Amino acid sequence: MKKLLLISFIAITFVNNKNVFAQTPSLIKDIYVGANQSNSALNGVAYGSGIIFTADNGINGSEIWFSDASVAGTNMIKDINPGTTGSNPLSYFSYNSKLLFTANDASGRELWITDGTLSGTNLVKDINPGAAGSNPANFNSFGLNVLFVASTVAEGGELWLTNGSAGGTVLVKDIWPGIAGSNIVQVTNSGLGYVYFVANNGVNGEELWVSDGSVGGTVLVKDIFPGTGTSNIQICKMAGGLLFFIADNGVNGKELWRSDGTTAGTFMTKDINIGIANTFSGNPYTIVYNNKLFFMVFDPSNGNEMWESNGTFAGTVVNNLTPGNGGTNFVSNLYIYNNNLYFLVKKATNDTMIFYDVLNNVTNCSVVKKFTGQISSDFYNFIQTDNSKFIALNTNVACISTSGENFFVSDGTALGSNIITSKEFCFNFANSVTKIPFIANSWIYPIDNGTGDKELNTINYFTGTPNLIKNINPTANFNAAFNSWNYKNYFLNNKYYFLANDGSTGSELWVTDGTNGGTNLTLDIFPGITNGPVSTNGDFTAIVTANNIFFYANNGSTGRELWALLLATSLKENQNKLFENVFLFPNPANESINFNLSTEYFKEVKVEYVIYNSVGQECEKGRLFENKISISTLADGFYNISLKTPQKTTVLKFIKNE
Repeated sequence: MKKLLLISFIAITFVNNKNVFAQTPSLIKDIYVGANQSNSALNGVAYGSGIIFTADNGINGSEIWFSDASVAGTNMIKDINPGTTGSNPLSYFSYNSKLLFTANDASGRELWITDGTLSGTNLVKDINPGAAGSNPANFNSFGLNVLFVASTVAEGGELWLTNGSAGGTVLVKDIWPGIAGSNIVQVTNSGLGYVYFVANNGVNGEELWVSDGSVGGTVLVKDIFPGTGTSNIQICKMAGGLLFFIADNGVNGKELWRSDGTTAGTFMTKDINIGIANTFSGNPYTIVYNNKLFFMVFDPSNGNEMWESNGTFAGTVVNNLTPGNGGTNFVSNLYIYNNNLYFLVKKATNDTMIFYDVLNNVTNCSVVKKFTGQISSDFYNFIQTDNSKFIALNTNVACISTSGENFFVSDGTALGSNIITSKEFCFNFANSVTKIPFIANSWIYPIDNGTGDKELNTINYFTGTPNLIKNINPTANFNAAFNSWNYKNYFLNNKYYFLANDGSTGSELWVTDGTNGGTNLTLDIFPGITNGPVSTNGDFTAIVTANNIFFYANNGSTGRELWALLLATSLKENQNKLFENVFLFPNPANESINFNLSTEYFKEVKVEYVIYNSVGQECEKGRLFENKISISTLADGFYNISLKTPQKTTVLKFIKNE
């Protein structure tokens, strides 16, 4: 009884202390009792007051579960495939306040739906009767329905549509008639009521198709490479109501094409590299700006230069910054900030780096600022901070502690644009960097102090000045997988959750607010030097809900099981201060935008939103109940999102761009 009272007292103390941001992580439930693991890693999604995930209790096999982070609230939803084999639920996809997923029962792997309850978890349709299953995959939201690819004995792999009911789950079209599948790939929502995709009908080879979800509205757009050959289509982006893509017609090589969904409106914009030689190779870098497609390619006449296209021959033009065929030495990606397009180039003469902006069109480039001296010509990657600045970091060179690397920061003006070279630290940005956390005027990143020991630092993005937050591991790197760290750690309410090894605990969950005193181990989950949380390349996979961070960990006695870390129980005292510092990321974004506040904030504070396009038209509105919002149905382009609480309104800019 005394022990119970003590535990209750501690719990009440945490709940009532409004300054406490997070409690100690705790094991939710030993689902597979003993040292066995209920899953090798977390496979699931946030749903309702908790998460829906896949787990194996050793009795029912791998099945669908729900957890609200309590023992009593963590239970199997349904034993879909009775026995120890399990149905192995996969591919959870949010749809109409429910989840679509695939599971394997006596009918093979088929489409299922759940609302988190036993009675609400049901087979949608046995698409391919028998034990083989239809293996639904590639789910895409499409209006009030979902498009996906499924395979049957009669039709092979084809495009299907569902509204979550058996009667509303139908084959859109048997594109390659008979048992051969049409190999549907690159499904792209136009945002205009139809989707583009690449498919093979057995007659025309792999070509561009369009579908409005009906049989009659699913048609071959154009046989670009006549006959059964493939045109090797690479879909780029939607811009100005047009689909831009790369294709080879067998005569002009891989060139830029456009389509409005009709045969007549689908054609090559320009044969940039005249003849059969390819203009495009690999995965071309493209960006949508001012309702046009911008890209950088090499051609014999101009060298490596930047182009734009509005989808017409006359409107596909180059800005030859370096006249002749020598070409311009681009050293950055194209980056949009405050409705302007920016990039960096290197001039061979005088080791000059030039910072450009583009005003509306490719031929109207202006110099923001020139930098002379020994400036590295390796590639720079622009990323967003908190909408007041953007930075570019050298991504490709090896980290040399004696010379350091260059760091670029700008607000789009000459005065606010600077390159800083530091010998004190090195960057490594070979991986995605859009999820790096920013706190106040600094961003958090592990850097090398010149001795080979990489530790967590704040870097002031006005000056580039690094400051060691804490020497977490005095004898080695705090994260052994630093060089392949994928930045899938979690940034919420201006605190950053990440994995670190202090030399005595193994890799465990840490938290930082950017200060030495606020950087601490949450718990040594697996006592001693063995790692606790399940990790990949130095990151751990977690699901963040209104109140918890869910993740898988091993404490040494229960095997890999579900754990949770409780987020703040109250944000009301700080809600205005937090909202003043709100920003979104990544930017540009594709499927969704995220906010740097936890879902709990939006649960407690009424935040209404309105999304406007670049001409001020209202695209979407509602109330936010979590720290992210889907933008998958928006066409590529510029948007403003207005966020409004009862006390304050703020407007943030973002770019929808694949």
